Amino acid sequence: MFKSFKSFHTLKLVIEPETSLLIKSGDTPVDPTVPDMAFVRIPTPFGETVYIPGSSLKGVMRSHAAQLLAGVGKDICAISVANGDCGNKVVNGKRVMKIDSGVLRYQHSCHVCRTFGSTALASVVRVADFFPYPYDAPEEEKKKKISEISKMLGFKTGIKIDPKSGTVKSRALYTAEILSGGRFYGELVLKNPEIWQLGLIFKVIEDMNNGVVRLGHMSTRGLGKVKVTIEEVFVETTSSDGIAFTKFNGDFSQEILKVQAKPEIKGFISHYSFKENSLESLKETVYEKTSQALKR
Repeated sequence: MFKSFKSFHTLKLVIEPETSLLIKSGDTPVDPTVPDMAFVRIPTPFGETVYIPGSSLKGVMRSHAAQLLAGVGKDICAISVANGDCGNKVVNGKRVMKIDSGVLRYQHSCHVCRTFGSTALASVVRVADFFPYPYDAPEEEKKKKISEISKMLGFKTGIKIDPKSGTVKSRALYTAEILSGGRFYGELVLKNPEIWQLGLIFKVIEDMNNGVVRLGHMSTRGLGKVKVTIEEVFVETTSSDGIAFTKFNGDFSQEILKVQAKPEIKGFISHYSFKENSLESLKETVYEKTSQALKR
């Protein structure tokens, strides 16, 4: 699937919390002044800052994508510590991850593992870390954005309820560090996707905006609703007639999607930029093709 270049699709995204948000750090605090659940942080050349790890976003997207695909009748592997993913399946006495042929590894993988990767397949979807400043912002602006978002952090005190008695558990008071505003900037890239895989990502983002999918910790307790804005979809493709996608019907081939947008040609690569109206037109076309592909 990745032996030849067909297309890169870069979704430039902005994530804004619409309710309080907590992306929990995995560290256990020793300092009693530090909240029990602290927002994850990372040092940068512009100062230490809260951020959204790409792995956190990708995990949420993968989980909801699995539900969507199961809802349209696709068999989805049940990833667990015991069973692993599709790479752990045994076909003709051999684990899928040990099969030499990439075509066969793809064929014996579920639609989720085909899209988000497994021990047998590289991921089509790559999600960057999201920072509170645009990548191309000047240094002083990045420092300013870090300072601004730090002022939007606060604390939430909670208790745990005993499900049997319905009363508060003893010694069950906790504090959580939450973010109530700001913006995070980052990118999601698809390499050589099938058309339905791009459509799946569009749908997951749509459901995040609808509040169906929430991000981070304590999502069942009111936290984690975010607004995800696709500022641009930037596509690089080898086709001069449209956008080249991977097509799989027992083997890998190529499918060309005709679009209204005009490309900018640089050498032998066509560059497309989709924003606002042209982006909505692209989504409509991709959704239609996705519906057809997932019915097969």
